[in-house]
Amino acid sequence: MKPILPDYTIPATEWMMTTNTPPETFSLPGEVVEGLAAYAHAARIVVGSARFGVSILSEDLEAGSYGVPSFADAVKNLVLLQRHAKLRVLVRNSRTAASRSHGLVELARIVTSRIEFRDLPVDRNPGVAEMVIADGRVLLERRHSGDLQGFLYTQSPPTARERQRSFDALWDEALPSQEFRRLGI
Repeated sequence: MKPILPDYTIPATEWMMTTNTPPETFSLPGEVVEGLAAYAHAARIVVGSARFGVSILSEDLEAGSYGVPSFADAVKNLVLLQRHAKLRVLVRNSRTAASRSHGLVELARIVTSRIEFRDLPVDRNPGVAEMVIADGRVLLERRHSGDLQGFLYTQSPPTARERQRSFDALWDEALPSQEFRRLGI
């Protein structure tokens, strides 16, 4: 499996290549992302590939992935440089996420019209612990909470579109997060 390389070593087309994951791990083509740093890097890649919007589903907006300044910068570039781009975030445990000093949360305080947080309905199981989707065409997901392995799908738009439809259905059921509203978001 080809590991994700540091930002400065990735030509624009090389990160688009994927490998096949063993069927017992996952049956669709996707690049395996090992470790928290690689997941955070892949999340920045997904946001950087977006032009219209990003959807994030997360347990608690893990600070090591979504709270680092480079991730917040990637989101800032998206929402400020693309006129209609939005970030939608579904969080299962918004109390934990809102209580942290977090780069994404701080950015949301500044750009309130382009970033929205909602609480995942308690009775709903989305089937994955973490998911980042760009424009319904690029997908990063982690299957279980606490997993150190995720999957990056850059060449599987049908998979990303299917996950986007699932996300949209959850989003429509979700209510705005009161924890984030208390922060002025």
